[in-house]
Amino acid sequence: MAGDLRKINARECVGCRICELVCSLRHYDLINPQRARIRVWRLEDKDRIETCRFCDDPKCVEACPTGAMHLEDCRAVHDPDKCVACGACVEACPIPGAIRIFEGELLKCDLCGGDPQCVKYCPTDALTLREKVTAETTESTED
Repeated sequence: MAGDLRKINARECVGCRICELVCSLRHYDLINPQRARIRVWRLEDKDRIETCRFCDDPKCVEACPTGAMHLEDCRAVHDPDKCVACGACVEACPIPGAIRIFEGELLKCDLCGGDPQCVKYCPTDALTLREKVTAETTESTED
């Protein structure tokens, strides 16, 4: 199982949204949180981190009618050349906001090619790298 390279601990998140800024900068060379593939939301005095968790059984892959969402190295990845932005993967994903469409473009975490910038720049370690991904470590801490 490949899984997510990141460990997400929402209890440590202070809502600075630096992860959103560096994500959009990495992918678009501009700072625009709306284009980030990770989102931080404040709900009832708690911060929620929404991003792809690279499920063991990705419903987004099953739902995709064009094959744009497919498995590579046991992770759901997105091929924008095959995507028609129909939203089937968005609807199928069990994590609200993890996959979204913004201005006709599907946004889904790609782990920055193995060097997730959200992890690199998180000042509170709400996002950290896993030493080894195992079945026991795939759960994220959301309070």
